[in-house]
Amino acid sequence: MIVTPDFLFTEGRSARDDAWFVEVGEVLARGWKAYLERYRYSPPDIPGTWLAWLDSGLPAEAPACAEFVQLLLHQPRPSRLTEQARVLTALARSGYAIHSEWASRIHETLELLFDTCRRDGGWCDALQPQPQQPSCPVVTACVLEALGAFGLRWGQPMAQHAVRFILARQEETGLWTDLWQVFAGLAAVGYDLTAIGVRRAVRGLKELQNDDGGWGTPRSTPGATAVAVLALLIADEPDCPEVQAGAEYLVGTQRADGFWHEATATVLQALGRYLRAVHGPALSELLHDLALGDCPVVRSPHAA
Repeated sequence: MIVTPDFLFTEGRSARDDAWFVEVGEVLARGWKAYLERYRYSPPDIPGTWLAWLDSGLPAEAPACAEFVQLLLHQPRPSRLTEQARVLTALARSGYAIHSEWASRIHETLELLFDTCRRDGGWCDALQPQPQQPSCPVVTACVLEALGAFGLRWGQPMAQHAVRFILARQEETGLWTDLWQVFAGLAAVGYDLTAIGVRRAVRGLKELQNDDGGWGTPRSTPGATAVAVLALLIADEPDCPEVQAGAEYLVGTQRADGFWHEATATVLQALGRYLRAVHGPALSELLHDLALGDCPVVRSPHAA
């Protein structure tokens, strides 16, 4: 048991605000503790779990991160382009990309991504796609996120071509499939997320929110809500009421065992990113303690 540090309770915030942030922190702590107890040595999606961990603001030097690295080193190369791209993104964001043990694999994967770019500016998920297989905007955004982590920027021909490919495939509703991944790819190369097309997508996503604060059809689900919250956060909308309602839905649907009935890692990723966005870097010390310790329950000094 630890007491939440005073730095969490910043001037200008009410005790109600503080209680809410502590509740989200407790949810994250319970969720990650349960997730690692079940999946620490065999997560169903290693790069996805690793990126969720980092998005939660949890430290790359934590034992869990080192274990993710070892699992990736000793498993067969992913068979899909998106999986290889996500490994690159996780390596770059965690700082492990500078380790010599990864040098040859990073070089080979970067070459693969460059070599598999198609004439239309997009990518297909198959490593050896057939001519009739179309390029996909979501796969393209995933590749852009990885290449952006290694220095590709808007203004360079490859990035411009890929972004134009994505923008040209915006749906009539203003959305894209896997909107959060599209936004992540665009943001990674420095594309302006205040551009008209992106704001149209943001507006369309907000309009799809259900009355209970979640997203999903025909009813809200944790998975659909988590990716919607992630999309809005990437689009720099942390203070909008839709994000707050979505976070409240996610907090309210956690099960007693610490899991959600689906997409637990993605929900943790969304809540972690939300907490960091609305509360700022002051949480880093607390999250560090949660990761390196036993994920203790946090308590507010405002509580009776």
